[in-house]
Amino acid sequence: MMMVDEDIDILVNDPYLFERTTKAQYYKHLNEKKSYYAPSVNNGGYKVGSQIIIREKKIKFDVRRVGDDYFYHKWQKSMLDNYIFKNNVKILNQSDQFYSLIYHEIIHKGFFRKKSFKKIIKLKPFLKFQGKKNSKDINILKEQLNDFIFRSAYKFVCPKEFSLGCNSNCLKNKYNFNFFKVSHFKEMILSIKQLKWHLLKDLSLRNIKNSSNLKIIFYFLYYFSRIMLYLKYFGIIRFKFMTVYTWLNLKSLFR
Repeated sequence: MMMVDEDIDILVNDPYLFERTTKAQYYKHLNEKKSYYAPSVNNGGYKVGSQIIIREKKIKFDVRRVGDDYFYHKWQKSMLDNYIFKNNVKILNQSDQFYSLIYHEIIHKGFFRKKSFKKIIKLKPFLKFQGKKNSKDINILKEQLNDFIFRSAYKFVCPKEFSLGCNSNCLKNKYNFNFFKVSHFKEMILSIKQLKWHLLKDLSLRNIKNSSNLKIIFYFLYYFSRIMLYLKYFGIIRFKFMTVYTWLNLKSLFR
């Protein structure tokens, strides 16, 4: 069975029907040793990575759904209504391709990757520059995105998948620190208290992508939580807490 490394983003309006039809299997909650470890959407979590077997190959899909705030829900519905066909497959129309790619790089990733920038400049009818990746052109793309969102009456939203950036849109919450651009501050404290290292990892990653003023601290928390996941996977943390638990119980017996 072959595994294809690059994943495919797919938007659906009924994820349960899609899962039943394709026999999609979510996998990102299965292995604590892996850096992507976190609860999947069908396991009480937020990770949407799945695998579908097509012609004896395991293809990775990120199953996005209307209302998951990957994009504004009205934009998601518009994407599904205004598709085009390519090789008998429904895909986004060119306008949605263009603006969703910019949105993904600016909001979700926090920077422009080379491969995505190449895809963007191929959509020439929408470009307002010659396609050279410099700060001036990137600022033009940001302005184009802002104009599109405003013109379409859409909104910038905070994805329910915590490992994605949100450009500090979740800072409106009273438990967040606006001055330092710290998103989900309360949830981060709880993740440390409850030893939920996968959550601390992903929330740290979100703050890195949001260009927080405390980025260096979030890099530390991100790698620290990954180390803790490795230790948990190998049973070291489990052994430690089982030892403490046993000792406390034995101590109470002899009081």
